[in-house]
Amino acid sequence: MRCSGVKRLLARHLQRVYKRNYDGKGAMESFVVYLLFVFLLLARLAGYVISFILAFKEQL
Repeated sequence: MRCSGVKRLLARHLQRVYKRNYDGKGAMESFVVYLLFVFLLLARLAGYVISFILAFKEQL
């Protein structure tokens, strides 16, 4: 539930930033938001990998 709220917020923010970028402004802000998005994606992937490793350890 909370994650979808974060995604919605991020999508709304990205739309605003890209509208601003069309004029050539806010490039740094869009870069920061992009880094945040990549960080969230990596955090989710790391969570999947860790849970997979733990499940695999329990089987051994």
